[in-house]
Amino acid sequence: MDAFSWLLYCSETIPEGLGFPLFGTGHRIWLLAIAAVCAGVCHCYRRTDGGGRLRTRRIVSALLLADELLKIGVLCATGCYTAEYLPLHVCSINIFICLWYTLKPNPVAAEILYALSLPGAIVALCAPTWVRLPFCNLMSFHSFSVHGLLLLYPLLLLTAGEYRPRLKRMWIPGLFVAALSPALYWFNCRFHTNFMFLNGTEDNVVLETVCEITGERFYIAGLGALVLLVWLLFYLPWEAGKRRKKEI
Repeated sequence: MDAFSWLLYCSETIPEGLGFPLFGTGHRIWLLAIAAVCAGVCHCYRRTDGGGRLRTRRIVSALLLADELLKIGVLCATGCYTAEYLPLHVCSINIFICLWYTLKPNPVAAEILYALSLPGAIVALCAPTWVRLPFCNLMSFHSFSVHGLLLLYPLLLLTAGEYRPRLKRMWIPGLFVAALSPALYWFNCRFHTNFMFLNGTEDNVVLETVCEITGERFYIAGLGALVLLVWLLFYLPWEAGKRRKKEI
């Protein structure tokens, strides 16, 4: 069978042995392409005026929604759409946070995007859970492109100076995650899903490492500790930079 024969398959239906290795040639090409697009769009975004920036945010939000619709369309057409594919993963939720900020720019949405969309997209792109899929596959294309766009959106706000992280506002994404987690954990147990990776590692190398360190019993606590550590790494450099400016 040729490469295009697997175009409409999903992770549950694709035969074994057709996926890609982490940081293999194809994976590196995707990462370099996403990095180049992000750098180019951010450069143009920073140099344009308010109207141009709004148009860019609208385009990125529209592409995110189109990407999600592509996923739903492919899965429905092939009979693969299940509860696992509902837009309840952190990255899927961030699609609507991006839309919220596009319709009404606000610090709450910006904070959530910085703390969840940016690191979440980085981890997803560097340690993808869709490695079973070949590159010539619409679900694989969706996974790379949607996470690339979710990386791009908060970078636009950062590079243009429209948003600056502050440690004192870290409670906003913390409260957001704390509010979602119990309901999603219950949903996962009830419908055998794994939103927010609360009920399993999904073969993600980062999460598997956490599980190996903590054991299954304390996996959620380890996951929370990992999130907190990532947030501190994302927020503290900005805080240190702010203090240095005051001293100068």
